[in-house]
Amino acid sequence: MKRVIANIIACFIAFLTHAQDPGIAFIDSLANRTNPQKTIVLFTDLRDTTDDQTGRRFTQRTSYFWDWLHMELRSIEVYSFDKVIKKRAIERAFRKRKAIPPATHIVYTFFGDKLVKVKRFSPATPCEKCFEEYYFVDNVLISKTGDDMLGLERKLVDQACFYLKKIEIPKHN
Repeated sequence: MKRVIANIIACFIAFLTHAQDPGIAFIDSLANRTNPQKTIVLFTDLRDTTDDQTGRRFTQRTSYFWDWLHMELRSIEVYSFDKVIKKRAIERAFRKRKAIPPATHIVYTFFGDKLVKVKRFSPATPCEKCFEEYYFVDNVLISKTGDDMLGLERKLVDQACFYLKKIEIPKHN
């Protein structure tokens, strides 16, 4: 009898462990796969800007992706180039999807109109492991992956709020 109860408890624990995995994979699947049938580009903003701390001028490209099936903002993609670049050259590079100038690439992923993940790619080296991932719940960092040498957690949330202010998301019930 003890063996049967021990097996039932072991199966129950295994079931609970496996039941938690799809929630984590769901956030990553939102961030890594954009389905063209479900996600559209709302608009792309290309502007020259200045860094407040260093005074350095650079070009920034921001794209807003909308999930029209669920009627919510899915992600914001930001490319911050190292210097000021002609807008035509950037548009041509993204249209052809090649020869994109070196840039810091940040992807903000949203679910339920709340920030859930930020992935930051460094422009220094073109390797697959050179990125940082941050997971959020109610704008509070719950997990991070990679080397955060700059202490960007709070700054990333503030930047996400800044980009969200640029668009008005209709609240629906």
